Amino acid sequence: MADVNPIRLEEISGAPLVKALRRWYELCGPSGLFPREEHGFGTLVGTPEVMNGHSAVIATDVGEPLDFLFAYYGSELDAYQGQSLVAQRFRNLPDRDVATAAAECSAAALTARQPIAHRVAGTIEGQLRRYDRLILPTVNAKGQIDRLILVIHELAVHGVETLPLETDLRRCRETIERAHARYQLDCCG
Repeated sequence: MADVNPIRLEEISGAPLVKALRRWYELCGPSGLFPREEHGFGTLVGTPEVMNGHSAVIATDVGEPLDFLFAYYGSELDAYQGQSLVAQRFRNLPDRDVATAAAECSAAALTARQPIAHRVAGTIEGQLRRYDRLILPTVNAKGQIDRLILVIHELAVHGVETLPLETDLRRCRETIERAHARYQLDCCG
């Protein structure tokens, strides 16, 4: 089951997403729509902040959202899922909740006609996964969004949250204090 919540672009976590969004606006200008045929898709492929192992390209010109398909699926995502999803339609994803969430988020990006972000949480292969996801729209010569770029930054790895250093240190201190308190109870009664 996937829990997907829209977030404001200012709320995205992780330097990779912040860099990707900044670079996206450098490429697109204030519209947030990348004119692929004007600039060429190679411009995006040559932009590691946007296109990397944590990115995917979704073809949206193939019908309804459940028919959208992965035109590119980054190598890090392959490892994450344990398989490549290139040429797979959302409706064919093994987890129906994930398929539905992917279709709904992609449809929301088409409607918004600008970059959008989501915070996603779910269990994949028994492991809690949390990540922020940017969806960046590209347009064809007719001004229609026909490709979406997804850039993902994982916030939790193997069920353990990756948090800012200050939060990690505070949690570490709290864990040590709890362990010490348990030790005091166990040894001293």
